[in-house]
Amino acid sequence: MTSTRTAIIPLVVGTLLVLGGCAATRQVEASKSDYAHARVCADDGDVEACRRACDLRIRSGCHALGQAYLAGRGVGLDRALGLRYFDRACDLGDATGCAQVGYMVEHGVGTAADPARAVRYYRRACDANEPTACADLGVAYQLGAVVPVDSLRASQLYQRACVGGAPAGCANLGYLLQYGIGVSKNPVRARELYEQACEAKHLGACGNLGGMALTGLGGEREPNRAALLFKMACDGGLVDACSNLGVLHERGVGVAKDPVAARTLFEKACDAGTVDACISLGGLYERGAGVTADLAAARRLYRRACAAEDPVGCERLKRLETATP
Repeated sequence: MTSTRTAIIPLVVGTLLVLGGCAATRQVEASKSDYAHARVCADDGDVEACRRACDLRIRSGCHALGQAYLAGRGVGLDRALGLRYFDRACDLGDATGCAQVGYMVEHGVGTAADPARAVRYYRRACDANEPTACADLGVAYQLGAVVPVDSLRASQLYQRACVGGAPAGCANLGYLLQYGIGVSKNPVRARELYEQACEAKHLGACGNLGGMALTGLGGEREPNRAALLFKMACDGGLVDACSNLGVLHERGVGVAKDPVAARTLFEKACDAGTVDACISLGGLYERGAGVTADLAAARRLYRRACAAEDPVGCERLKRLETATP
């Protein structure tokens, strides 16, 4: 789960009931004035107009105020107050506001983390056809967070999210199909879904697609494309993809063989906590590839991996510690 999702909901003005007499005229004019605040809020980002619109129970104004306080734009940064305005927008029927509250509550933004409350808000938003909330609710069912594990239900929610335009829904459904979790394995369809999500800049999907392109799972084997996909995901901050790209540079698959580049990528991923990268970096130090051979450094890296209960790290550490000098 991604970044905050805070888009101003387009204002839809309903058909006004036509009444007779001066009272009706005043009611129509007042209504026009009320919605004018919402339009100024949306078009010009006028915080006071947004506040006025929210006071008049116009949900787009409350949502915009939530955005303003969350980002500190035009007002002082106040995530707790931003959460309150998103919650009010949600109560007024803003599904995106409900999804935003769910995200903030799940991750402890502006309030204490509360997974159970987050699920309730995700359900409200998903029931109102907010696709990112359906994807987040699917994660809860897949992992058994608050609700019982139900991979089939998760796949249905991901499908709904994907059809609704949420890249995370496509990516997560692709994962279930790739590994046959709650659904029949279908690597071809999984690859198609990763393609769709990666085109929408979902980094996890790009990384997974890179793995399938490298091995030829679900389609053609494309090592050069795999390298490009791993680089895209790595540059976007997905450290596991950096580790994978390092392996390609170490072996000269899909890219030029470059142990120095491999070392840099492994260091980046290992420092961020990717155990496989620590093991690979230890291997470079053990062999003196792309770096001066240093068995003490290799042992430190293997020990770090073993402490994370990685069997390969433990095996390599044991081999080095029992080797004859």
